Amino acid sequence: MNLTIVVGVIAVFYVCLLFLLAWGAERWFSKITKKIQVWIYGLSLAVYCSSWSFLGTVGQSAQDLWSFLPIFIGPILIFTLGFGLLRKMVIVSKTHNITSVADFIAARYGKSQLLAVIVTLISLFGIMPYIALQLKAMVFSLNLFQPDDSPFDGAQISLIITAVLAVFAILFGTRKLDATEHNPGMMLAIAFESLVKLAAFLLVGIVISFGYFDGFGDIWRQAAERNLISEPSLRLETLMPQLLVGMAAFLCMPRQFHVMMVECIDEKSLLKARWIFPIYLLLFGLFVAPLALAGKLILGDSVAADTYVINLPLALDQPMLAVVALLGTLSAATGMVVVAVVTISVMVSNEWLVPIMLRTGKIKQKNFSQFSQFLLNARRLSIIVILGLGYFSYLTFMDSDSLSALGMLSFGAFAQLAPALIGGMYWKHGNRSGVLLGLLVGFGLWCYILVKGASDASGVFGSDFGLLETINPNVRDILTALLANLACYILGSMWFRAGVSERIQASEFVTPGELKASSRKGAPISQQDLLILASRFVSPTRAYESFSRFSEEAVKSDSWA
Repeated sequence: MNLTIVVGVIAVFYVCLLFLLAWGAERWFSKITKKIQVWIYGLSLAVYCSSWSFLGTVGQSAQDLWSFLPIFIGPILIFTLGFGLLRKMVIVSKTHNITSVADFIAARYGKSQLLAVIVTLISLFGIMPYIALQLKAMVFSLNLFQPDDSPFDGAQISLIITAVLAVFAILFGTRKLDATEHNPGMMLAIAFESLVKLAAFLLVGIVISFGYFDGFGDIWRQAAERNLISEPSLRLETLMPQLLVGMAAFLCMPRQFHVMMVECIDEKSLLKARWIFPIYLLLFGLFVAPLALAGKLILGDSVAADTYVINLPLALDQPMLAVVALLGTLSAATGMVVVAVVTISVMVSNEWLVPIMLRTGKIKQKNFSQFSQFLLNARRLSIIVILGLGYFSYLTFMDSDSLSALGMLSFGAFAQLAPALIGGMYWKHGNRSGVLLGLLVGFGLWCYILVKGASDASGVFGSDFGLLETINPNVRDILTALLANLACYILGSMWFRAGVSERIQASEFVTPGELKASSRKGAPISQQDLLILASRFVSPTRAYESFSRFSEEAVKSDSWA
């Protein structure tokens, strides 16, 4: 009971500290040096590491030793080998004042409002399993410190947590309207949480690996002697599908896109913070496999593998180390949920609410101050609704044994946006019709997976496909849906012709470096540059028609001359 009180006091103190940090940053962030701001940005990228990374990867590794690697390797590859794509995305985002992944995709395909609405809907659906995962992880962890006669059950604890998260997100995610949606207070709090969860995970890993064992080699030897290592060698054929899905989802997750692109001050900030996040992930992944094997050696099947990180210190009579692990879990889960719901609330207000007000003429009835307040209140209400839906998702998925299964299900939804996003950055012929067809087929298959076979061990689409038999069924189904989306995106873009505005936007997104270079003093200005400039003042169609008429008249004049 004493430990329960200690945990409660520490949790309350920790939440108050986060509020204090966020409040201070909102007022004095501009006084922080540029170097520290770069570190804050780099560490805030670790919002990617949720409770799936903190608890779920260890449970995942306990089932299949190296299955956790794609979770960490995917983002590392993007920040190293694929850094050109990130840099390109930042340039485009800053040029067009992009506020979300929905805004980005819609802007690329002719500023399509329909696409923005659909991407927001997919993001809303996709975040539900992820919020359920975080609530489940926090309830899992807190229950380990509760006495048997506690009056609170899992549903009540998760409801309290949901309310606290809603308050934090509303206070520091909807303080002001900003064209770029910057939230310095929230980002400082997330960066601090990133340090807490990394320090907690490393501390638990070091104490277990070197305090109770003689290092990694000793853990491996004992596990091998007891035949606890089912797959000691890496199997690329099983890891690659999860790696592809993970990389696609990483680029398109609303919270990750927001932190990487929207919160990025400029291209230089991304360049300076380039190595902070990969090194962070390497450190985080260092102790996953050792903790999984240590858990199997000490605890075995007596507890859920997802709780090894906290149960190991408790089993070894290290209650304070267990409290540290609990703080790490809370940091990993709360940071992800807060950024995710704030980001999606911005998408809901910008892509759903504002267009409706424009069409109905409601905006004309309000001055700017009234409109700003209305929009902020709408975002606050959206946060409450999103977290409420997340809470009901938790109740729905409460019986799911695996955190990684919920995480992969959420990844599958976000990955559906990858063909449109990545294809739009490199393929000028990709168009809105192809995106719509791809999303209709791919996301439709994801919904079928969710309803019919997310928990079916055999998968939705069967396993009689040779090499596919070795792939985790959930990953196989999600990859099938993603490939169907990609095929339909390509075929749809080839079948249907892009409109004028789409072709103009395609040039700005596919070759942003050329457009940037052409704006330098003394550089020649092309007809396409003038067309793009004119389209910002009149409709793209009118600009294109005017330029076409001018070209025809110029040709006639030359022929008469």
